[in-house]
This record gives sequence, C-alpha cells and structure tokens, in this order.
Amino acid sequence: MSAHRTCNARFNRTGSRVDWAGYTWNPVTGCRHNCPYCYARDLAEGRFAHAFPNGFEPTFWEDRLAAPANEERMARRRRVPKGRRERICFVCSMADLFGEWVPQEWIDAVLAAERKAPSWTFAHLTKNPDRLADQDWPPNAWVGATVDRNEKLQPTLKALSKVQCTIKFISFEPLLERIEAFWMDFDAAGIDWVIIGAQSATSRVPEFQPKWGWVQEITDAAPYVFWKPNLKVRAEEWPDMDWTE
Repeated sequence: MSAHRTCNARFNRTGSRVDWAGYTWNPVTGCRHNCPYCYARDLAEGRFAHAFPNGFEPTFWEDRLAAPANEERMARRRRVPKGRRERICFVCSMADLFGEWVPQEWIDAVLAAERKAPSWTFAHLTKNPDRLADQDWPPNAWVGATVDRNEKLQPTLKALSKVQCTIKFISFEPLLERIEAFWMDFDAAGIDWVIIGAQSATSRVPEFQPKWGWVQEITDAAPYVFWKPNLKVRAEEWPDMDWTE
C-alpha cells in the first residue's frame, strides 16, 4: 500500500444522487444484487469506468481506509458543527458492504476506520439487512436498509429490530409499490428516520414516480422523513377520492 496514496485518501463530495449526506466514502466498491435501477453500476460501467478496473465486481480498496482519520484532522480545522449534513458520510455508495459475498474482514476494517473519526457520522445502507445485527457498530454509525417493495418490509423491520446502533433508518428508494401495514412496526423496530425517493432512470429502466398516497402514508407514520428531490409527486386529492390507488 502506497504511503502517498494513504496520506491523500479523502472522502468525496456527494452529487445529486446522494443529497442527504455531504460526502461519500467507498473503501469497497461493486455489488452483485443486479438491481435494474442501480445508478452505481451505470457509473462504474459507463462514465467512470476508468476508475473501476474490476468493473462492478466487489473490490476492496485498502488505501482508502485512511480517509476517516485524514478527514477527522481536516474537519477540526474547518470546525464544521457536528450533526449537520456536512458531517454525514455515506459509506459504500458504490457497493453493498453487507452483501453475502463481502468478507467479514472487509467490514471489520471499514468499521475500525470509522472509529478513528468520532466527530463524523457514517451512514450505511444495505439490501441484506440480516447481516447487520452481527456487526459491532461504532457509536457514530447510522444503519439502514432499503425497502422498494411491500414484501421486503417485514423481514427488514425484523432484522433492524435486532441491531444495536445510534440511529436506524429505512430507505424507500425507489418506492415501487404501496407499502402496507407498516404504521404499527416503526416504533417496535426502533426506526428513527425514513428516506423516500422515486426510481430515477438508468440504462435499464425508465423513471418511475410513486403515487402520492403511498408517500403520504409512510410520511405520516415515520418519526422523521427525508424526501429525495427525485420525488416529484405531490398531493392531488378531491372529496371521496381513494388516494391510495
């Protein structure tokens, strides 16, 4: 591992795809879920293919583990208030760190690096929530799982209820159908935050906007909500209208 590359390891500024965090950090890249709406695969195999020599196959970038410690030193100089968006880092925006194919050694190394930056918040998101309860989470970790269809909600809530961490959240992005009977479960699972978003167009699927009623039901039940800017639907209700259809 090059000492020069380690010293220069930093977080990346987020773009429009990740607007709830100020930075991303990708010590692991690549994913095998093969979701058709995955923007990360499009980037890794298209515009930024030069930066992904292994394509979208899972890859561990050991030199990037130094980024949290480097950013911790820089953040102290900038004196950015803790807890603001500017101090939230989305971990592995170009991967699923908790996919079944990821060695536990990779995960342990990433979480150990996060402990070296206690003033930062590290947000994790996975489509494989069953693995989350097995991790030793640092106190500055937020832990979340993606739910895009109704069938995934109950297994995700069950998995998250077993997780011990500071903040737990669910990302309904993309919200592809109405999510039913969730209002009695958020508190039981200890869910602190919810993200709701649409399906952005990729090389494999077109844009898809959920119905307003689907969004409103989740919004009304969630403790705190972040609406992604790609969510364009708004309320359009009339008397006697069944707005959930």
